Amino acid sequence: MNKINERFRELREKCGKTQTEWASILGLSRSGVTAIESGQRNVTDKHIRLLSVDAIDGKLINEEWLRTGK
Repeated sequence: MNKINERFRELREKCGKTQTEWASILGLSRSGVTAIESGQRNVTDKHIRLLSVDAIDGKLINEEWLRTGK
């Protein structure tokens, strides 16, 4: 699995969101989130932008960390 997919899941969990809630933010189905978290589907620039713009519960999302782990 790609590291970005692991960070995607880690971010969701740290935000205290279910896969269904995360899917709603991203305009995906819950199974779409599951596919990303399992590495069957890639995290796209659109997903990262949506997470950044949405600023989950008023928290800023570190786009660089999500993309690179830094």
